[in-house]
Amino acid sequence: MVAMLATSLATMGWLGHNRINQFAEDAERSRLASTTNGLIATFAAQLSRLRGDLATLAAGPAVRDAASPFATPAQRQAATRALATHRATSTQFLAIAIWSADGHMLAHDGNVGIAAARRPVRIESASVDTAVVISPLTVRGDTVIYSATAPMVTAGRVFGYVVATRRMVSSAEGANLYGSLIGPSARIMFANAGDSSTIDLTHGHTLSLPQGTGVGEYTPPDGVARFYARADVPGTPWRVLIDEPRHLVLAPSRRFALGMLGVAALFIIVATTVVWVVIRRALRPLVDVTDAVVGFAEGGSTERLSITGGDEIARLGQAFNAMADRVVSRTDALMDSIQEHQETERRYRALIDHLPDGIMVHYGRVVVLANPACARLFGESDPEELIGRPILDFVDPSEHALTLERLDQVDDGNRVPMRELRLRRLDGKNVVVESTNLPLVLDGLPAIQTILHDVTDRHALEDRLRQAQKMEAVGRLAGGIAHDFNNLLTVIDAHADFALQRAESEASQGDIEEIRRASASAARLTRQLLAFSRKQAAAPSAVCLTTSVREVMVMLRRLIGDDIQVESALQADIWPVFADPSHIEQLLLNLALNARDAMPQGGTLSFTTSNTEVGPDYRSTSGEIIPVGEYVVLSVQDTGTGMTPEVASRVFEPFFTTKSPGRGTGLGLSMVYGIVKQAGGFIWLSTDPGHGTSFRIMLPRHVVPDAQAATQRVSLEMAQVVTAHVLLVEDQPNVRAAVARSLRNSGLAVTDARDAAVALQHLEASADIDIVITDMVMPGMSGAELANAIAGMRPDLPVIIMSGYSEELTNRQWQLPRNSRFVEKPVNAKRLLQVVSELLDTGVPAGEWPSVRESAPKGV
Repeated sequence: MVAMLATSLATMGWLGHNRINQFAEDAERSRLASTTNGLIATFAAQLSRLRGDLATLAAGPAVRDAASPFATPAQRQAATRALATHRATSTQFLAIAIWSADGHMLAHDGNVGIAAARRPVRIESASVDTAVVISPLTVRGDTVIYSATAPMVTAGRVFGYVVATRRMVSSAEGANLYGSLIGPSARIMFANAGDSSTIDLTHGHTLSLPQGTGVGEYTPPDGVARFYARADVPGTPWRVLIDEPRHLVLAPSRRFALGMLGVAALFIIVATTVVWVVIRRALRPLVDVTDAVVGFAEGGSTERLSITGGDEIARLGQAFNAMADRVVSRTDALMDSIQEHQETERRYRALIDHLPDGIMVHYGRVVVLANPACARLFGESDPEELIGRPILDFVDPSEHALTLERLDQVDDGNRVPMRELRLRRLDGKNVVVESTNLPLVLDGLPAIQTILHDVTDRHALEDRLRQAQKMEAVGRLAGGIAHDFNNLLTVIDAHADFALQRAESEASQGDIEEIRRASASAARLTRQLLAFSRKQAAAPSAVCLTTSVREVMVMLRRLIGDDIQVESALQADIWPVFADPSHIEQLLLNLALNARDAMPQGGTLSFTTSNTEVGPDYRSTSGEIIPVGEYVVLSVQDTGTGMTPEVASRVFEPFFTTKSPGRGTGLGLSMVYGIVKQAGGFIWLSTDPGHGTSFRIMLPRHVVPDAQAATQRVSLEMAQVVTAHVLLVEDQPNVRAAVARSLRNSGLAVTDARDAAVALQHLEASADIDIVITDMVMPGMSGAELANAIAGMRPDLPVIIMSGYSEELTNRQWQLPRNSRFVEKPVNAKRLLQVVSELLDTGVPAGEWPSVRESAPKGV
């Protein structure tokens, strides 16, 4: 009986094992088929929504108008905005494009490379089908992508398409999304109809497809037999396949069979009767368990088993109940986790994408993540174009060593302070950023997050501020020096005249003339300093730059030599500018002579004039902001030796020169700078060593009044000695004495005063003063203030104001009386007598500053 029972038990055990294996196989096939059908249903729902949304987009007026061959640019731009709005509804969209019926892309949004590569599925007019066509799957990197084509139909004819390209999922996302859902040993794969291979989205491998369809078993090249379920996605050329190793599926049944054999042997040893009872009691629950497992695997009811006791079958039933509870709970938790993860990722991505600072993540010194601000900083429109590139590609070579040292410190766990870093954009331009490096863990790997704040504009502003402060300081120094220097030249000129009147020999007269010529040279140097400091007395008027250039070009033929060719491109209807004509002439000559010195072997000198209008936020090549308005542009370009960046940064500084000693004063370009600024304009240069230099000047347009009254003058030849009583006001004793002596020698009665207060006392005490001559810059009350005070006391009393440096008048802070005249220092007795004659004999007013200026004649 025991032998028979053992044989029976062995037979039943073997049969039970086979039955359990069969149940396990059926359950696995059912589970694979159910999971496959569930995925297909999910994809079908997503594609259904995609078809509806894409058909709606294709039917929209903005998109249909853009597909017309007569569409305007505005209609194409409206369609592009509609595409962008639609693409923003899902992060799965890579690109959306509008195509013409003959295969030309008309508008797009998203990755232009992907949009151009995903051409529409052509639909012939004879078989117009307005349904959305789904393309086969393709792999881009580790991501599966596909496109959907929606035709635009009118009167049974296709006149255009809308093609949307979407990403399905990457291998990394597939591992995270599906790995925990189907188990670590199962695989989910996609393929197109007719393909012999597919991609495993849960493990990132490309595998060979089984030959069968539906549910079955196959052995791939790795020799491991697998169960699989394979089905087509309706309405697409896609196929979905899920498989799992056979030995892992049957492992529980083998363990169960071994346990049963042990129980059977124990029961045989104890008693045949007990074994018989146990077998009979065990078979019924086992069938219930098997039926429950098969039903659960086929996606049926999850009804729990009601098996009591403590035997293996009961424990198996209890284990099944616990497993079913865990599967349901984990499935619900997994779906909640997926939704929460998607929402968190959306919020995080939106936050990063809208930050103004550039953010990138890299490990192994290779970029793996970047936001749009970082892409713009490097000169790219799409952050995806930065992925996979070494970070040193964007760092200036001079910064490589220090950058790697800082990153090594971050890898070692050390904190590094924020520092300024010079980056190189993809277009070759350099930008300066504040760089912050922070340690980060990405996908379980140590990485570094770098935050980049662009400070290029701030650096440019700081450099311009330092340059402006330096030029202002030098200008103030130049103005102060010129003031004292002009007083000294006035004394020198006066005493030279005195000595010349008493000179008896020709040798003495020659020596005195040399003194006067040296004084004249010093006067010109002083005017150059004042031009740079923008404190030179000027007589601005409407000037035509084209005419000025033509006049100067006539003189240049004799000045720059025959080996230099002078060319011009001058606009005829050029706008006028408001400047001193003599200053413009000095500006053009200095630029031409500077160009001549830069072309010792000859070359070409070019002048160009043109009109231009400046809009908001316009910057010069040096980064200087130009106010909105109308300007006249003057360009002077040579083909000379050019300048180094160090020399170019200092060319406008006074007394800076690269010429050998005795060949230049270093004031030429500084005077040009001063003249341009005094006229309210802008100047900058472009230069390249060995390839020449170009100066570009922009002066504001001047609106000329309809009529201007002509001012009469008394010529120097017509000036006659007049009998008058002059009140001379001068705070410098030597200047006061020299001018007073010159006036007395000319037959005038002179009363001198050291300041304005003493002068007012003389005027109150005496009514026989015919004219007042005063210095402009004096302690206490200035010459302009004295002139206005005299106008209040004696309105008809003329006043002559002398100065070579008048910041108050230059800044136009004073309105001089009608019968006042301004005379520029240094001035000699003849010129001063001419002005006195004009005011006393003819009564001609000089007008208000700055419309009239009286300058000393040449040689003074």
